[in-house]
Amino acid sequence: MYVLDENTLRNIMGGLDQNDCMWRCFAYLNSCGTNYGAYDAESLASNYYGSSFNSSDYGFTGSQYDANSLGSGVLGALWDDPTRQKILVFNPNQISNWQGDGSSVHAVIVVGLNATGDKWIVHDAQNGQDGEISVHELANSTGGYFL
Repeated sequence: MYVLDENTLRNIMGGLDQNDCMWRCFAYLNSCGTNYGAYDAESLASNYYGSSFNSSDYGFTGSQYDANSLGSGVLGALWDDPTRQKILVFNPNQISNWQGDGSSVHAVIVVGLNATGDKWIVHDAQNGQDGEISVHELANSTGGYFL
């Protein structure tokens, strides 16, 4: 009988830290949108945190300044490339058609604006889905910022 260790089982089941959205966005940017699953996010976080890495609790909880520092530390020169896609961090509980999982912070990849310019088109690296976020709602919410 084969027995899987906890990390392998969590990788197969699709998640290590349920709040790994920022790390999945970093993995998305790092791989040009090809490898950004749970394992990819965990690997980036593990490399960044080193011996202090906790595989069940590595969700990002810092400020915008912290997020920029983290992005620079994880992605290096790619982070400073003005042509790279941006990350949008926002409170999903304050935006229509989005729902938080108990957290007031979620990160997505910005694809662009829709044709009328009133909604951001985004890619949610946690679930692989595309969606929209109202420019007006985002402007009136608290804690939203672009990286």
